[in-house]
Amino acid sequence: MSIRWGLIGASTIAKQYMIAAIRNQPDGEIAAVMSSSPERAAAYAREQGIPAGVSSLPDLLATDIDAVYISTTNELHLEQALAAASAGKHVLCEKPLALTAADARRIVAACKDAGVVLRHGDGPAQCDLYGARDVWVFEDGGKYYMHYDAAGPDAWLAALATSHDLVHWTKHGTVLQLGQPGDGDAKSASYGVTYFDAGVWHMFYLGTPHTTPPPDHIPAFPYLTMKATAARPEGLVEVAQVQISPEELYKK
Repeated sequence: MSIRWGLIGASTIAKQYMIAAIRNQPDGEIAAVMSSSPERAAAYAREQGIPAGVSSLPDLLATDIDAVYISTTNELHLEQALAAASAGKHVLCEKPLALTAADARRIVAACKDAGVVLRHGDGPAQCDLYGARDVWVFEDGGKYYMHYDAAGPDAWLAALATSHDLVHWTKHGTVLQLGQPGDGDAKSASYGVTYFDAGVWHMFYLGTPHTTPPPDHIPAFPYLTMKATAARPEGLVEVAQVQISPEELYKK
Protein backbone atom coordinates (compact mmCIF):
# COMPACT_ATOMS: atom_id res chain seq x y z
CA MET A 1 0.00 0.00 0.00
CA SER A 2 1.37 3.39 -1.02
CA ILE A 3 0.71 6.58 0.99
CA ARG A 4 0.49 9.56 -1.36
CA TRP A 5 1.21 12.90 0.32
CA GLY A 6 0.29 16.44 -0.59
CA LEU A 7 2.40 19.28 0.80
CA ILE A 8 0.42 22.31 1.93
CA GLY A 9 3.12 24.95 1.78
CA ALA A 10 6.24 25.02 -0.39
CA SER A 11 8.33 25.46 2.73
CA THR A 12 11.97 25.24 3.70
CA ILE A 13 11.24 22.80 6.53
CA ALA A 14 9.51 20.44 4.08
CA LYS A 15 12.46 20.69 1.70
CA GLN A 16 15.07 20.14 4.41
CA TYR A 17 13.36 17.42 6.42
CA MET A 18 9.94 16.08 5.45
CA ILE A 19 10.41 15.30 1.75
CA ALA A 20 13.35 13.01 2.47
CA ALA A 21 11.62 11.50 5.52
CA ILE A 22 8.52 10.61 3.48
CA ARG A 23 10.50 9.23 0.57
CA ASN A 24 12.68 7.14 2.89
CA GLN A 25 9.61 5.13 3.85
CA PRO A 26 9.05 2.11 1.59
CA ASP A 27 5.48 3.22 0.88
CA GLY A 28 5.92 7.01 1.01
CA GLU A 29 5.30 9.12 -2.08
CA ILE A 30 4.86 12.87 -2.58
CA ALA A 31 2.25 13.53 -5.24
CA ALA A 32 1.66 17.28 -5.09
CA VAL A 33 2.68 20.56 -3.47
CA MET A 34 0.64 23.72 -2.96
CA SER A 35 1.79 27.33 -2.74
CA SER A 36 -0.33 30.46 -3.00
CA SER A 37 2.10 31.56 -5.71
CA PRO A 38 1.68 29.55 -8.94
CA GLU A 39 5.27 30.34 -9.90
CA ARG A 40 6.66 29.12 -6.57
CA ALA A 41 4.50 25.99 -6.69
CA ALA A 42 5.76 25.11 -10.16
CA ALA A 43 9.41 25.85 -9.33
CA TYR A 44 9.29 23.95 -6.03
CA ALA A 45 7.66 20.92 -7.68
CA ARG A 46 10.27 20.93 -10.43
CA GLU A 47 13.22 21.29 -8.05
CA GLN A 48 11.97 18.58 -5.68
CA GLY A 49 10.77 16.15 -8.32
CA ILE A 50 7.11 16.39 -7.30
CA PRO A 51 4.63 15.54 -10.05
CA ALA A 52 2.16 18.39 -9.46
CA GLY A 53 2.45 21.98 -8.26
CA VAL A 54 -0.83 23.80 -7.58
CA SER A 55 -1.75 27.20 -6.19
CA SER A 56 -4.97 26.55 -4.28
CA LEU A 57 -6.05 24.25 -1.49
CA PRO A 58 -9.09 22.86 -3.41
CA ASP A 59 -6.80 21.96 -6.30
CA LEU A 60 -4.42 20.12 -3.96
CA LEU A 61 -7.22 18.22 -2.20
CA ALA A 62 -8.65 17.24 -5.58
CA THR A 63 -5.44 15.40 -6.52
CA ASP A 64 -4.97 11.71 -5.78
CA ILE A 65 -3.50 12.02 -2.27
CA ASP A 66 -4.08 10.19 1.00
CA ALA A 67 -2.54 12.61 3.48
CA VAL A 68 -1.36 16.20 3.82
CA TYR A 69 1.60 17.76 5.57
CA ILE A 70 0.87 21.36 6.61
CA SER A 71 3.86 23.69 7.03
CA THR A 72 2.34 27.07 6.23
CA THR A 73 2.29 30.05 8.60
CA ASN A 74 0.50 29.44 11.87
CA GLU A 75 -2.66 31.45 11.21
CA LEU A 76 -3.48 29.25 8.20
CA HIS A 77 -3.34 25.89 9.99
CA LEU A 78 -6.96 25.89 11.19
CA GLU A 79 -8.59 26.51 7.82
CA GLN A 80 -6.26 24.13 5.99
CA ALA A 81 -6.53 21.27 8.50
CA LEU A 82 -10.32 21.51 8.59
CA ALA A 83 -10.48 21.46 4.79
CA ALA A 84 -8.17 18.44 4.61
CA ALA A 85 -10.19 16.55 7.21
CA SER A 86 -13.41 17.36 5.39
CA ALA A 87 -11.87 15.93 2.23
CA GLY A 88 -10.98 12.70 4.07
CA LYS A 89 -7.23 13.24 4.12
CA HIS A 90 -4.95 12.27 6.98
CA VAL A 91 -3.37 15.32 8.60
CA LEU A 92 0.18 15.94 9.79
CA CYS A 93 0.56 19.56 10.89
CA GLU A 94 3.59 21.52 12.02
CA LYS A 95 3.43 23.02 15.49
CA PRO A 96 1.56 24.92 16.68
CA LEU A 97 -1.53 23.04 15.57
CA ALA A 98 -3.58 26.25 15.90
CA LEU A 99 -3.42 29.70 17.48
CA THR A 100 -5.76 28.83 20.35
CA ALA A 101 -6.66 25.72 22.33
CA ALA A 102 -10.25 26.03 21.14
CA ASP A 103 -9.19 26.01 17.48
CA ALA A 104 -6.89 23.04 18.11
CA ARG A 105 -9.81 21.14 19.59
CA ARG A 106 -11.86 21.97 16.49
CA ILE A 107 -9.19 20.37 14.30
CA VAL A 108 -8.98 17.26 16.48
CA ALA A 109 -12.77 16.91 16.48
CA ALA A 110 -12.98 17.37 12.71
CA CYS A 111 -10.29 14.76 12.08
CA LYS A 112 -11.91 12.36 14.52
CA ASP A 113 -15.29 12.80 12.83
CA ALA A 114 -13.72 12.22 9.42
CA GLY A 115 -11.84 9.14 10.60
CA VAL A 116 -8.38 10.51 9.84
CA VAL A 117 -5.24 10.12 11.91
CA LEU A 118 -4.79 12.98 14.36
CA ARG A 119 -5.59 12.50 18.03
CA HIS A 120 -3.97 12.97 21.41
CA GLY A 121 -5.12 12.63 25.00
CA ASP A 122 -5.90 8.90 25.08
CA GLY A 123 -2.40 7.47 25.57
CA PRO A 124 -1.53 5.14 28.46
CA ALA A 125 -1.00 6.88 31.81
CA GLN A 126 -2.12 10.18 30.20
CA CYS A 127 1.25 10.27 28.39
CA ASP A 128 -0.09 12.57 25.62
CA LEU A 129 -2.78 14.36 27.62
CA TYR A 130 -1.72 17.83 26.48
CA GLY A 131 -0.41 17.18 22.98
CA ALA A 132 1.42 15.05 20.41
CA ARG A 133 3.89 16.20 17.76
CA ASP A 134 7.00 15.36 15.69
CA VAL A 135 6.07 11.96 14.31
CA TRP A 136 8.72 9.44 13.13
CA VAL A 137 7.27 6.35 11.41
CA PHE A 138 9.20 3.29 10.27
CA GLU A 139 8.45 -0.32 9.30
CA ASP A 140 9.95 -3.56 10.56
CA GLY A 141 8.72 -7.07 9.83
CA GLY A 142 5.43 -5.88 8.35
CA LYS A 143 4.58 -3.73 11.38
CA TYR A 144 4.62 0.06 11.50
CA TYR A 145 6.08 1.94 14.44
CA MET A 146 5.39 5.57 15.29
CA HIS A 147 7.61 7.41 17.72
CA TYR A 148 6.16 10.78 18.65
CA ASP A 149 6.57 13.48 21.27
CA ALA A 150 3.91 13.12 23.97
CA ALA A 151 3.08 15.93 26.38
CA GLY A 152 1.97 14.35 29.63
CA PRO A 153 1.37 15.64 33.16
CA ASP A 154 5.07 15.48 34.05
CA ALA A 155 7.06 16.06 30.86
CA TRP A 156 7.45 15.86 27.09
CA LEU A 157 8.66 12.30 26.43
CA ALA A 158 9.05 10.11 23.33
CA ALA A 159 6.14 7.67 23.04
CA LEU A 160 5.26 4.69 20.83
CA ALA A 161 2.26 3.63 18.76
CA THR A 162 2.06 0.66 16.37
CA SER A 163 -0.08 -0.20 13.35
CA HIS A 164 -0.49 -2.82 10.64
CA ASP A 165 -2.15 -0.50 8.10
CA LEU A 166 -0.98 3.09 8.94
CA VAL A 167 -4.58 4.00 9.74
CA HIS A 168 -5.44 2.21 12.98
CA TRP A 169 -2.87 2.82 15.72
CA THR A 170 -2.39 1.28 19.15
CA LYS A 171 -0.61 3.47 21.68
CA HIS A 172 1.90 1.89 24.07
CA GLY A 173 2.95 4.87 26.18
CA THR A 174 6.34 6.48 26.68
CA VAL A 175 9.55 4.78 25.56
CA LEU A 176 11.99 7.15 27.23
CA GLN A 177 12.20 8.12 30.88
CA LEU A 178 13.39 11.25 32.61
CA GLY A 179 16.95 11.18 33.85
CA GLN A 180 18.07 11.81 37.39
CA PRO A 181 18.38 15.40 38.72
CA GLY A 182 21.39 16.97 37.06
CA ASP A 183 21.27 14.67 34.01
CA GLY A 184 20.96 16.11 30.52
CA ASP A 185 17.44 14.67 30.19
CA ALA A 186 16.23 15.39 33.71
CA LYS A 187 13.23 17.42 32.50
CA SER A 188 12.52 16.20 28.94
CA ALA A 189 13.48 13.36 26.57
CA SER A 190 11.81 13.83 23.19
CA TYR A 191 12.20 14.53 19.44
CA GLY A 192 13.47 11.01 18.76
CA VAL A 193 14.92 9.75 15.46
CA THR A 194 15.02 5.93 15.30
CA TYR A 195 17.12 3.64 13.11
CA PHE A 196 18.49 0.08 13.04
CA ASP A 197 22.21 -0.62 12.75
CA ALA A 198 24.49 -3.57 13.55
CA GLY A 199 21.68 -5.58 15.14
CA VAL A 200 20.66 -2.81 17.53
CA TRP A 201 17.87 -0.22 17.52
CA HIS A 202 19.09 3.32 18.17
CA MET A 203 17.24 6.54 18.94
CA PHE A 204 18.91 9.93 18.89
CA TYR A 205 16.82 12.34 20.93
CA LEU A 206 16.96 15.75 22.57
CA GLY A 207 17.28 15.94 26.31
CA THR A 208 17.13 19.05 28.47
CA PRO A 209 17.49 19.81 32.17
CA HIS A 210 15.18 22.82 31.84
CA THR A 211 11.51 23.34 30.94
CA THR A 212 8.85 25.96 31.47
CA PRO A 213 6.70 25.58 34.62
CA PRO A 214 3.88 23.02 34.75
CA PRO A 215 1.51 22.15 33.25
CA ASP A 216 3.24 23.04 29.95
CA HIS A 217 6.72 21.61 30.66
CA ILE A 218 7.95 23.04 27.33
CA PRO A 219 11.58 22.01 26.74
CA ALA A 220 14.03 24.91 27.05
CA PHE A 221 17.73 25.47 26.39
CA PRO A 222 20.18 23.86 26.56
CA TYR A 223 19.12 21.10 24.17
CA LEU A 224 21.47 18.13 24.46
CA THR A 225 21.91 15.36 21.90
CA MET A 226 21.38 12.01 23.61
CA LYS A 227 21.05 8.40 22.51
CA ALA A 228 19.04 5.37 23.56
CA THR A 229 19.55 1.77 22.42
CA ALA A 230 17.50 -1.40 22.57
CA ALA A 231 17.36 -4.90 21.10
CA ARG A 232 13.90 -4.43 19.57
CA PRO A 233 11.88 -1.43 18.35
CA GLU A 234 9.27 -1.86 21.10
CA GLY A 235 11.99 -2.12 23.73
CA LEU A 236 13.24 1.41 24.13
CA VAL A 237 11.74 1.41 27.62
CA GLU A 238 14.59 -1.00 28.43
CA VAL A 239 17.22 1.31 26.98
CA ALA A 240 20.50 2.70 28.05
CA GLN A 241 20.09 6.49 27.74
CA VAL A 242 23.37 8.39 27.39
CA GLN A 243 24.50 11.87 26.44
CA ILE A 244 26.56 12.10 23.24
CA SER A 245 29.76 14.14 23.38
CA PRO A 246 30.50 16.58 20.53
CA GLU A 247 33.57 14.52 19.66
CA GLU A 248 31.52 11.34 19.23
CA LEU A 249 28.68 13.10 17.45
CA TYR A 250 30.89 14.64 14.77
CA LYS A 251 33.61 12.02 14.39
CA LYS A 252 34.11 10.63 10.88
